[in-house]
Amino acid sequence: MTDEDPLRIRPEMIKARPISFALSVALIPAYGLGIAILLYWWCSTVSSELIVTPRRVQKRTGILSNHVTELEHRDIKNIQVSQGPIQNLMDTGTLRLSSAGQAGIELTMTDIDDPQGVRDLIYQQRSTD
Repeated sequence: MTDEDPLRIRPEMIKARPISFALSVALIPAYGLGIAILLYWWCSTVSSELIVTPRRVQKRTGILSNHVTELEHRDIKNIQVSQGPIQNLMDTGTLRLSSAGQAGIELTMTDIDDPQGVRDLIYQQRSTD
């Protein structure tokens, strides 16, 4: 992996929350409420991206505006992976990163595919620095 060819991850919509997706589809006949929920959900999914390069992790959010949170691999001190029962079955979850310079979690990415694999990739990249 090079800086020109980073790993790009967007949140999973159906795979991460299949029950919520099914309920949203079921609400479509109720005055289009399901369509509004699915449209909002899709926009939030499209507007978030986690980028892992050999030197850093970035989270980009926004459609009209852009917000970027970036952590160098050498600065990452804590990596947390959270998975509920359904997420564990579907191999999706939440990844949280923090550094020594901050008191709390600096970067959170929810509903990503294979969060443990992303964690392992970050650890692997840290060891090659």
